[in-house]
Amino acid sequence: EAPGQHPTKINVEVRFIFYAWAQYFNFGIFLKEKTKLLAYCEFFSASIILILYVLLIPRYSVLGAAIATLLGYALRFLLTYWLANRLYTLPTNWAYPIATLFYS
Repeated sequence: EAPGQHPTKINVEVRFIFYAWAQYFNFGIFLKEKTKLLAYCEFFSASIILILYVLLIPRYSVLGAAIATLLGYALRFLLTYWLANRLYTLPTNWAYPIATLFYS
C-alpha cells in the first residue's frame, strides 16, 4: 500500500472512472431512445451491490462495502457498454481509458 493511500480512497477513484465510462457509452442508448435499458442496468447493479453488502460487510467491514460498491459500478459499466454497443457503436481508443484506470 502506498503511503497515504487507503484502499477505500483508491476504490472511490476507480468507481468514478467506471461511472464516467458508463455515462459516455450510454449515448447509444439515449440516441436510440431505449432509456428503459439504463433503468435495468441500474436496478441489476444495485441488486448485486446489496447482495454483496450482505456477504462482505460482516466479514470485511468498510473494505467489504468498498469492494461491493466497486464491483457494482464495474458491472453497471459492463452492462451499459454491452447494451449501448448493440444499439450504436461509439469509436473508442481504449489506450487512454485503460491508462486512466491503472494510474488511479
